[in-house]
Amino acid sequence: MSTTLENVVLSGALKPQDGHRESPTEDQATSDLEIRGGVPAPRDRGHHDYGQTIQHNAERRSDLRTLRYQVNDGAIRPSDYSRYMIRTTGDLTVSLGRTIEVPADQRHPELGARVREADVEVIIYHASDANISWPSNVVWGRVGYTLTPDNPATADTDETALAEVAGPPPNPRAAGTADRFTLRYNERTAEWWAIATHTGVASADPDDAADDATDPEPDPEDPGEDGTAEPGDTEHIYFDPETGEPMATVQPGGWSGDLLAVHPGAVSVSDDCGATWTKYNDAPGSPLSVSAQRSSTVIASGGKAYRSVNYQDWTPLQLESEFTAEVPLVNGDFETGGLDGWTLVAGDEPRVLDTSQPPQRPGSSHYLSRDWVVFTDGEFELEQNVVIPSNGVVQLSADLFAEPGAIATVELLGRSTLPVIHGSPQFSGGVAAGFATAPTGETLDLHHTGGSLAGVAGGVNGGDGTRTFEVRYAETSEIYNRPIALYFGDIDDHEMVEVDTADILGYDFGDSQYLSANIVGSKTRFTSSRDNEGPLAIIFRNGNISFYLDLILSVVGLGGTPPQFEGLSAESTIISASNAGSGDWLNVVKSAPAESGEAVIRIRGEGSPANVYFDNIRLSLVSQRDETATAVARDLDGRRHIIATNTSLHMQDSGLPEYLAPVPFPSAFLAAAHGDTILLSDGVKVAISDDDGQTWATHVPAAGVSQLFAAPRPLAVLSSGAVVSVETDALTVLSTRAAGAWVAWDARRQRWVAVEPGGAVSQSPDLEIWSDPGVFPSQPSDTVAGERRILATDIGRYIGWLDEVRDLFHADRPIDQWSLSPSLTAPILHLVEIK
Repeated sequence: MSTTLENVVLSGALKPQDGHRESPTEDQATSDLEIRGGVPAPRDRGHHDYGQTIQHNAERRSDLRTLRYQVNDGAIRPSDYSRYMIRTTGDLTVSLGRTIEVPADQRHPELGARVREADVEVIIYHASDANISWPSNVVWGRVGYTLTPDNPATADTDETALAEVAGPPPNPRAAGTADRFTLRYNERTAEWWAIATHTGVASADPDDAADDATDPEPDPEDPGEDGTAEPGDTEHIYFDPETGEPMATVQPGGWSGDLLAVHPGAVSVSDDCGATWTKYNDAPGSPLSVSAQRSSTVIASGGKAYRSVNYQDWTPLQLESEFTAEVPLVNGDFETGGLDGWTLVAGDEPRVLDTSQPPQRPGSSHYLSRDWVVFTDGEFELEQNVVIPSNGVVQLSADLFAEPGAIATVELLGRSTLPVIHGSPQFSGGVAAGFATAPTGETLDLHHTGGSLAGVAGGVNGGDGTRTFEVRYAETSEIYNRPIALYFGDIDDHEMVEVDTADILGYDFGDSQYLSANIVGSKTRFTSSRDNEGPLAIIFRNGNISFYLDLILSVVGLGGTPPQFEGLSAESTIISASNAGSGDWLNVVKSAPAESGEAVIRIRGEGSPANVYFDNIRLSLVSQRDETATAVARDLDGRRHIIATNTSLHMQDSGLPEYLAPVPFPSAFLAAAHGDTILLSDGVKVAISDDDGQTWATHVPAAGVSQLFAAPRPLAVLSSGAVVSVETDALTVLSTRAAGAWVAWDARRQRWVAVEPGGAVSQSPDLEIWSDPGVFPSQPSDTVAGERRILATDIGRYIGWLDEVRDLFHADRPIDQWSLSPSLTAPILHLVEIK
């Protein structure tokens, strides 16, 4: 049985084998005994007892399986999941993993070994025309049927028959269709058997997940607690703004409308427009902003965006933090028809072919192969210099084809210019200051860290032993982390220099014909066949240097850069990938950390003959973005949540979060969205995009920004009370309320309302002309100044409160007075209508 999520859950339900056991329920009770000759005897169950116990509460009553959904990822892991749905936006290579080994305590007590089969079902949806590649260890059965030709034995009849068509389904697979496969892995043969149960089915795009695919979840085990304080239990004392009399709480009537109040570490929900409230604890603490839709709620808190569908379980959204940028290559797909951009470094010059065998890669008309005219094996090496623009993870990909006996290899090599060594080191206190200069201009010091200096310092004879040094930046004392060459001179035929092979990238003998190198175990041993030979350049991986000298009262010495070594550079393998005679196309993709600077891509064809093919060689740099979530916004037009981080904009609907675009500035704690219109503000600047974040216009208003609106029109409300129209080309002040005013849109009455810090409420149809004071009733007054808030619900009720206070007011239609509502049990940071 595979280690699926269901089995993990199932194993957690098993009860201990000792101690108290619950009696089985009535429907599970059985008659286990029968009387034979007056002796109670257990009924024969028809199976052998191997000491295993099946618990009654572990019975599987349904066959629901967790479906693994992945995009452009063909990896099938039978020990993780048994159901896969894969969405591909282009060509896809399917890889079929093996099952994990059977644990020792699960092996059969009689057979010793335990051989299993794993069943996997896979649906592949093709968002565009796609070629699907399957591994070689798949044994294909049918993918469909076809009518056979007339039977020769019954030529005078119309008799035909159905014949199975073997798989896999032919490429390319049409866009908008899906194929469904049943796969079975056998541990005895290590083969996958496959059939296609459905091919070319016009299917819904799984990226557009259905909102009503399941029935509502069962009522939560924790129904929450009463979120309303006792009558009269208010945080402040409030007075009627007309009479000055103290106000008592009034229970609001139950109206239609769902409200969400966000507290520190909790939320309160009302399904009757504020008449009653249910509080759920364990919500994200310190919430910055909230996006509440009927399907789910997202809160930005503590640098993350948390999502919940039941107000109890909050899951941080996994925002895509990797950023991939192509590193420019010349003619990496060979579509110029020649070797433009590539340099031959060894072997016979290869050819670019437009032949159809092997088949061209999708979208390609040329590939690289050996020269089929020459009478040699046609082995070759090509390379192209590239520049990695910044530190990060580089990804090398290529399509490689190799016939049996041939090997196609693609490599990314780091290429470093070596530091210039200045003469023999002059040590003072174990440090040779100014020993070398880095290619970027920094001064490098040589620190003696172990062993004797005898035999390496000028004029000092020495004997056997290991010497260790560190090359450090003079300014920071950090170890030089790039390749460096040390130059050993005056090596006699009885002397030896020995270095760990893993510590060096290579070596160079310059003009010498008498120096040699031999691998001895894990060491590389350098010797000379005559006296006074050298210099020898040993290229170390970095400034951590260790070598062994076998000397007889002489000096090897570490000298400056000899003329024949000037401009010497070093290469180190960053990535290497091959196709060794598979007889098919293999798409290789490998990643590795790399530093900025010069590098080289090298492709190599080997074999007797070198029947290899290369296509679509690409290099990209994968960087990490700072995806600290700073704000969320609700887009009712797109039915999605918008999440802003320090670097990016993301959206989340019913599926996984998706990256949209970069943000114009970090630390945006205000956001608003409606369709393609998105607004952001960090309190000082305000930015607007009318193309879903692809381009931005940024403005700096005259005062700090306190509110943003995307609908029914793009607006910013400033701390000064100014109401500003936000457009891509300019900001326009429409009107000004009192400093600290809070504005809301009344969708039922199609007008704007504003409340001032003192509680005065005004309304406007166009944000330019506002009603006079007193025309609209003011909110209850209190003795403690605070920032007032107002919410106009779709049913027509107004809700008022003070920021970070738990008290509420309400005004029903007609809006002729405000009433003091029962308070909530926690301070209100945000209050919105769930839509």
